[in-house]
Amino acid sequence: MWQTPQREGFVELEQNFARLLRNKGGTTWVSKIVNPNESGLLQAVAKELPEFFEKGTLINFICTESGGFQLVDFPKDLKKTDIINNLKLNKKELFNTKTDLTFNVYDHSFEADTKKVAVSFLPTSVIEDITQAIAGTDFKLGKITTGPVTLMGAFARICTQEPGVTDLIIQVGYSRVHLIAI
Repeated sequence: MWQTPQREGFVELEQNFARLLRNKGGTTWVSKIVNPNESGLLQAVAKELPEFFEKGTLINFICTESGGFQLVDFPKDLKKTDIINNLKLNKKELFNTKTDLTFNVYDHSFEADTKKVAVSFLPTSVIEDITQAIAGTDFKLGKITTGPVTLMGAFARICTQEPGVTDLIIQVGYSRVHLIAI
């Protein structure tokens, strides 16, 4: 049985605005800037979703301002759940915050008895706020991720070979204020 392609939209959350992004006709990208209203940025985004996206669209959120990314060394044989527990216990030392964080980890490279682990993190409250803002709408919640992880994913899709040791990824932000180098 043939399935219709999944409609997918993106919401990039910056510090003082959000950008809605959708594909039009498979070749063109259309975007719209949303500024916060008196209820806040996420409420303004939720209000704009029905005007910009088709009903039933899978909405992915990219948190460029509130999220973070860091490479952390761990013992080579440590399991993912143990790494996440360690990150939660040591968030003050590693990320300079007492805020409750949600982590996603990716093995990056191995050196002797250690491995570098790519850690992306978001305050748990941001994830809860996004989930609450989209609840009760005609849209499905997709991924909630950070800007650097999105950038690395785009690089992986474009790169035709395995990244080397000296590869450098640079992203100049839409507002031309943010610069990310990995």
